[in-house]
Amino acid sequence: MFPLGDTRVPTSGPELVESIVNGLRPWLIFPTGATPVRLVGGAWPQLEEMRVDLSGARSVERPPAPPDLQVRDRRPLFSARRLALVARPLIIEEAPVELSLTASDARFDFAVDSRQRAVLLPSAAREGRFNARIGRADLESLVRRGITLAAESQGVSVTSTELKLSQRGDREIEAQVKVKARKMFISAVVRAGGRMEVDDHLNAVLHDLRCQGEGIAGEVACAALRPHVQKWNGQRFPLSGLPIAGLRLHDLKLSANDPLTVEASFEA
Repeated sequence: MFPLGDTRVPTSGPELVESIVNGLRPWLIFPTGATPVRLVGGAWPQLEEMRVDLSGARSVERPPAPPDLQVRDRRPLFSARRLALVARPLIIEEAPVELSLTASDARFDFAVDSRQRAVLLPSAAREGRFNARIGRADLESLVRRGITLAAESQGVSVTSTELKLSQRGDREIEAQVKVKARKMFISAVVRAGGRMEVDDHLNAVLHDLRCQGEGIAGEVACAALRPHVQKWNGQRFPLSGLPIAGLRLHDLKLSANDPLTVEASFEA
């Protein structure tokens, strides 16, 4: 699923490009002069290729809620013999994430979701492949940023983090984070942990988040952080940095190595 710029149905290739780019702007900031969407060959609505290049784009700090899958007024819009999405890299919260998505014989429908937002839905695709990767240090930077924001709201300064990952299955990893923090002149050590699972829509879903402090100071710090940590339980984060859905995944593999990688085949 891609968000579109408005509820007008595109009637040409240039209108489609404009609508996709405008639809992505609430989520991404593109580099100056970038051309993130290109249509190559064919004649509307039967295109030879659609290329989406998000290299150098940055995620916004507070993206809107993604479009939902409860849609109406669905209608066929266009086809592309080849589909390619690449990001080398996409910057999410200052962390570089490399993405690649390819498919053949792709067809897309126009629809409107329950909030009256236009979306582009895949109705068919063959030979789909998805790959995403992020370095361990960059992932730790993302985790530290989230913890720091939660801690700052309680007047706590995070001085260091240490992230450990372990494999729990093809779709799931266990994460343990050791956090050293300071409030006024008091230092504390907090250990947080939980599970991350990749769902059928290429979202990272957080489960069983927990927090434990070392000593009295650690328990006090953990008590302040625990309500914020629990808010993340069950939260979904698009691995592509975008609200892409409507894909049927198979052969999905999540690796806890360095870099952390997600690979999958898909159809639509």
